[in-house]
Amino acid sequence: RGQTPHLTIRPTMNLRNISCHSWNGDRSMIAVCPNNNKVEVYSTPSPDPSTWEKLATLEEHDQIVNGIDWAPNTNRILTCSQDRNAYVWTQEENGAWRPEMVLLRFSMGATCCKWSPRENKFAVGSSDHAIAICYYEEENHWWVCKRIKKHKSTVCSLAWHPNNYFIATGSTDQHCKVFSAALRAVDGRVEGIPSFGTPVCDFDAGAWVPQVCWSPTGRQFGFVARNSTLNVAEFAHPEPASLQVLHLRTLPHTCLAFLDEGRLLAAGHGFNPALYQRGEAGWAFVKHVDTAAAGSRGRAGPKTGSVSAAFKIFQNKVNFGQNAAAETEEQTRHTNTVTAMQPYTIEGESVTRLTTSSMDGTVQMWNVSEF
Repeated sequence: RGQTPHLTIRPTMNLRNISCHSWNGDRSMIAVCPNNNKVEVYSTPSPDPSTWEKLATLEEHDQIVNGIDWAPNTNRILTCSQDRNAYVWTQEENGAWRPEMVLLRFSMGATCCKWSPRENKFAVGSSDHAIAICYYEEENHWWVCKRIKKHKSTVCSLAWHPNNYFIATGSTDQHCKVFSAALRAVDGRVEGIPSFGTPVCDFDAGAWVPQVCWSPTGRQFGFVARNSTLNVAEFAHPEPASLQVLHLRTLPHTCLAFLDEGRLLAAGHGFNPALYQRGEAGWAFVKHVDTAAAGSRGRAGPKTGSVSAAFKIFQNKVNFGQNAAAETEEQTRHTNTVTAMQPYTIEGESVTRLTTSSMDGTVQMWNVSEF
């Protein structure tokens, strides 16, 4: 696959909103949720979206799908939904996708899901204040779970440590926590790892935590909060974790990803992804990476009637402190909240390309070498 510095994947998919997306292992297929109860699977023979073809629609859920994760090695798709259910989808020889329900025992909606690095278990978060760590029970031929219920509110996000034994979680109780998620039924007895469900560290973010992620080596993890902060913690269990907090001058981020041990990218309500880098003094903001928006301050969008113009004045006053609509409109590639960020190509321990999806109905590809 050639280097593609700028790719907008709206033309073929023709979706109004995209709430989440995930790639398969060789990036020949993508699964997206158009902010409803369905997951659409497309073939991606090349980065050019005009070559894409819709292969299947996964329709087992009854309510909005909140999470998709595609296991790169086993080629299984994991989905979860507000209908309180999660499914593991396996592709048959004829290309059809067969769903298997997971026994979650949630009384409220499932909010996020993620396969573990070894793909022998996965985690599902919920509005039930719980995290379900799920595995396949060979004797009964079904997916079962053990639950960790140590948050006081909805679990918004999950991220597995590269060692397969720890999991970081973010919640609307304003806390980011790391738990032991080692299951004896799957992992056996692991020396040096606390028993299942043991909290390893706990940080008060001061606001909802919509996203958490680990660095490639697992020595750091980051999380963003609704109070416009970005937080990065040093992790060296069993030593106490240390935390650095960056107070942002932008709208809050909703997602982030480490590009390597010294750089991370975050995006959200500001539409334009922001690059952060680690230096001698710690982590710091570097720049916004959407170069198409450089030199302007407004928001992209067609100029319409007086009602739209009045709203534009109000929007610029709230966002930028301007008393009138900006004369120059900012042509950001995303024109609505960025909802998800996924690596596309990885070389060694560095992400070289990644994709973002948005409520504007597009998936954008970013070439890290151009940042």
